[in-house]
Amino acid sequence: NFSKSVPTLIIIPSNNIYSQHLNHLNSLLKLQRKIFNAQISLKHFTDNEWEFKTENFRSLAKDLHEGDRETFNIRYLRKGTYDYFECCILGARRYLMKEPDSTIPSAIKNMNRLVVIYRTAQAAFFGFVMYVLYQKVLLW
Repeated sequence: NFSKSVPTLIIIPSNNIYSQHLNHLNSLLKLQRKIFNAQISLKHFTDNEWEFKTENFRSLAKDLHEGDRETFNIRYLRKGTYDYFECCILGARRYLMKEPDSTIPSAIKNMNRLVVIYRTAQAAFFGFVMYVLYQKVLLW
């Protein structure tokens, strides 16, 4: 889909003016290609509603003896939402983005840095809005 590549086509030429290294631009293109391929791969699953009936499985879990429950560990039914989404994200990293788990610490550092930049930009924007409103009130 061309519309999903438009931001990359805008960012890359503007970065080309400021960037000395083409490797950085190539990595942006590779990242955009990975994101686009992941979107295409997941399109069928995200566009449709899925409902799986698991009554037989749940009744089987209730009917197991204590020894069998420990052997055939089905405690994952009690996992919380956080654990579920953590597994989803790790699966997307491993199987869709083809990224090894060894890159997780650097990804966390990068994410924290981006959060700080985002919060700083938000504070600057709202500070600017407050400044403009304050100036308008003083001049009114």
